[in-house]
Amino acid sequence: QSRVRTAPCERGIECETYKTGLEHCDRAILESATEGFVKIHVLKGTDTILGATIVAPCAGEMISELTVAMQADIGLGTLGRVVHPYPTIAEAIKGCGISYNRTQWKRLEEGKVVEQASAKTKAGAPSKAEPAALAATIIATAVVSAAATAAVLMLSRRR
Repeated sequence: QSRVRTAPCERGIECETYKTGLEHCDRAILESATEGFVKIHVLKGTDTILGATIVAPCAGEMISELTVAMQADIGLGTLGRVVHPYPTIAEAIKGCGISYNRTQWKRLEEGKVVEQASAKTKAGAPSKAEPAALAATIIATAVVSAAATAAVLMLSRRR
């Protein structure tokens, strides 16, 4: 007998779900494979990953990132700060992480400094995410993305 697995939220576990559609993923757009998505379920109030669903051309290769994260207690917020290669469909996982991280920032109020709300991990300890570190990650991602885009453009011009 095969047992049908349901999402944690459907089993009565309080969770939040973050979803990124492949229509927002540059690699999927390049390959005309924009039908699909990544959904990641986290324990409500934390970034602890409870499960995920990936519907994508290379879902089997992508799921291992989430499996390792779950086994090593790496939260979704951390995955959102990891620099992913560009352009890859795995960026959809990062997109879910970025969506989670956005929920942790307080809104700007009349030009005041943005503060990050403390995200709780499974153990209940505040996450180690600091605003300066997140800003550095965003800058690093932009630099890596720009370099990858330049490499792709150079390759396409040589052909």
